Amino acid sequence: MSPLRQALFDYLAVRRSLGFKLGRAEGLLVQFVSYAEERGEQHLRISTMLHWATLPVNTHRNWLAKRLSIVRGFASHLHNRFCDRSAANRSVAVATMSRYSLPLLR
Repeated sequence: MSPLRQALFDYLAVRRSLGFKLGRAEGLLVQFVSYAEERGEQHLRISTMLHWATLPVNTHRNWLAKRLSIVRGFASHLHNRFCDRSAANRSVAVATMSRYSLPLLR
């Protein structure tokens, strides 16, 4: 089993444990990982994600956006899982979110 496929199964397990159903998303992600493996890739690449997401020709742009959105979620999971800086980035994001200003109501 390739590292990408193992990462996919881990991602799906995490999402299911959080209560997501993943019917269509699982099928699309399996297709994407198969596509990436056929290209001989061991890492996710933006160019591969974009090319796969836009493969269906004469398709409505909402469907293409959905395909890309699903793959972006998987890529985000992998980035947060393997990037050493992810914990620091999350703490900065939480700290900046708590300092938003309230709108002035008159």
